[in-house]
Amino acid sequence: MHGRTAIVANLTSFAVLGISGVATNIVLSRAFGSDLLGAFNQILSIYIVGAQFAAGGGHLATVRMVSLYPENARRQWAIVVAALVVAATLSLAVVAAMLLGAPLLGTIFDSPLVRLGLAPLTLALAFSGVNKVMLGALNATERHVAFASLQALRPLVVLLGVLLMWKFTIPGDSVFLLVPASELLVLVTSVALLLPLGRRAGWHAPWRAEIPEVRRFSQRVFPGGLIAEANSRVDVLVLGALSSDHVVGIYSFASMYAEGLAQLPSVIRNAVSARVVRLSSDAGGLWSALPRLVRFGYAFLVPVFGAAALAYYFIVNWSLPPAEQPEALAVFAIVLVCLIVAAGTLPFDMLLSQLGYPGRMSALRGVLFVANLIGCLTLYHVIGVYGVALSVGLSYIAFPLCALLIARGLIRSPARSQ
Repeated sequence: MHGRTAIVANLTSFAVLGISGVATNIVLSRAFGSDLLGAFNQILSIYIVGAQFAAGGGHLATVRMVSLYPENARRQWAIVVAALVVAATLSLAVVAAMLLGAPLLGTIFDSPLVRLGLAPLTLALAFSGVNKVMLGALNATERHVAFASLQALRPLVVLLGVLLMWKFTIPGDSVFLLVPASELLVLVTSVALLLPLGRRAGWHAPWRAEIPEVRRFSQRVFPGGLIAEANSRVDVLVLGALSSDHVVGIYSFASMYAEGLAQLPSVIRNAVSARVVRLSSDAGGLWSALPRLVRFGYAFLVPVFGAAALAYYFIVNWSLPPAEQPEALAVFAIVLVCLIVAAGTLPFDMLLSQLGYPGRMSALRGVLFVANLIGCLTLYHVIGVYGVALSVGLSYIAFPLCALLIARGLIRSPARSQ
């Protein structure tokens, strides 16, 4: 019953997240044009990468370490507090770096709208690191409804804000303020949800003793987490540097819808994350469970992808001007085919970290990030935005498949060891 609740909670969260993201793109495109949509997605891309620096891998360390002590609230609370201290320190450093680096970013992206969005972006980054850690704590303690609700809160706040802007004819460039507003709301709510854990632990816990291990694990997993997020946004960042806001707007209308579908496997991943961590010491149980989960991934995800593709066709025809529709449809089709090919393995993108091999996960992500970056840059000059879409789609196939193959070599089942 607990696992079913986890699946339902995460699926509901994904539905809200996906619908909110698509609706936000539709409203921005219809009400304010593709230029603002392109600039907003560039700001979001910078923010998502910056948030990884602000957390420093502490959220992943929290998921891993807290999951190992399900019956020890005092130890869990000590780990959470230690991770929060590390994340808060890193967040301040990121804010300082953004203030110093804003002129350089404005030059690279060469867009007045992007330059305008950098100040709100910096404010949002002040909250993002601790928010990630608190979400990791909720996930690790298997509070799936709370975790899923907070995951959905950010995009919902942005959507509601954009709708109010449209209704009351508020200038479109105000959209950038919605990013820090959503993070602030997540911060307040997360603190309230974690207070019961602190009460059970008696508030006082030896968190200083946990900082060295939190740092060690965070440092090992941070490169992989950073590269993963950078890889998910490298297409928008490359196009933002090489083309106009308008081109990025059309491309991102399609790519963000496809990326929303690519997040659907996280419903499965989040629901089984703690279980996979515990199976890291049981090779037989692990390799008995994973093939079943892969089959479930294909059976569940492929029909959903197909239905979403049909919906996307009608969304494009309703939302975009006729001149922009062919490009938006073609970009989406390229990425969709790759997602269908990889559907069963997509929930295992964090497998190496869950099994206690964050260094290898980081190395794998680094290799594939470089390949994707080179692919985006090279193929853009050959076939334009379609080449960027192809490079991103192939990365969806490559990473989880390679992660499974590497894990198979590291953790052998008893039958294979004989």
